[in-house]
Amino acid sequence: MQHSFFRAVNYQPRDAFIKKLIGIYGGVFVCMQIFNIWFNSHWIENQFSLSFPGLREGKFWMLFSYSFLHADFFHFLFNGLMLYFLSRFLLIHELTLKALLILYFCGIVGGGLCWLSLHAHHTHCLMGASAGIMALLTYFCHTYPEKSMSLLVFFVFPVQIKAKWLIYFTWWYEVINGVLYELQNNSSIANSAHLGGMLCGFIYCLAQRHFESCREKKEREIPFKTNYQVHIEEDSMENDRVQVIPFDILRKLREEGVGSLSIEEKKWLEQCRKF
Repeated sequence: MQHSFFRAVNYQPRDAFIKKLIGIYGGVFVCMQIFNIWFNSHWIENQFSLSFPGLREGKFWMLFSYSFLHADFFHFLFNGLMLYFLSRFLLIHELTLKALLILYFCGIVGGGLCWLSLHAHHTHCLMGASAGIMALLTYFCHTYPEKSMSLLVFFVFPVQIKAKWLIYFTWWYEVINGVLYELQNNSSIANSAHLGGMLCGFIYCLAQRHFESCREKKEREIPFKTNYQVHIEEDSMENDRVQVIPFDILRKLREEGVGSLSIEEKKWLEQCRKF
C-alpha cells in the first residue's frame, strides 16, 4: 500500500496550477525586459535574483524568488517546457500536486544554497528555475529508471535513452563542468545550483521510499484486533444451539494450512462447509 500524499493513483491530470506558474514566469520575464529596455533599470534583478550581498541585506526571499527570473527567452522557454512535461507526467503517474510542489521548491532552495556555498564572495547573481527542474528530473529518473526518453541533441537529432543513463550522464556532466568552468568563472551556467537541485530530488526519492517501506512494514506487524466471529447452526437434531468459530482458527488456516489444524478445529470447518 502506498501513501496517498506521494502517490497519484487514479489521479486525473490537474496541471492548471503548473500552467499558471509558467504563466507567472512568462509575465515576470516580460516585466524584466520592459524595465531593462525601456527604463534601463535592473531593479527586478537587484531585488529578486539570488546574491550573497542581497542576503546580507536581509532579502531572504531571494532563495525562493530567483527561480521566477530568467536571463533570456531561450532560458525561459527551455525551463518552461521541461517544467510542464515533467510535472504533467509526475502528476498523472506518481505525485500529488502538493508533493510535487514540495519537491520542486525544495530543489529551488537547495540549489540556491549550493550555489551560494561556492559564490559567497562574488557579487554576481543567480536566476532561473533550473534547480527545481533538476529535482523533478532526478526524481523521475530514479523512480522510472527503465523508461525510454526522447531527446533532441543540439535541438536537431532525436535520440532514445533510458532514464537511468540520462541521470548518470547528467550527474557527471554537471560535476565536470562545475569544476572546469563554473569554479574558474568561465561559464554563466550555474552547475552547482543544478547539482543542489539534483541532490534534493535524490534525497526526496529516498525519503519517499523509506516512508512507504516503513508504513508497509508497520501494517504487516499490526496484530489482528478484530472481534468478528462466524456463527453457524450445529448440524444436529438434538438441539438448535449456535456454534461460534473463533477468528484465530481462520487465521491459522490461512497462514499454516489445513494440516496445522487440530481434530476439533477440523470438525468446526466441516460444520462450516455443511452450513
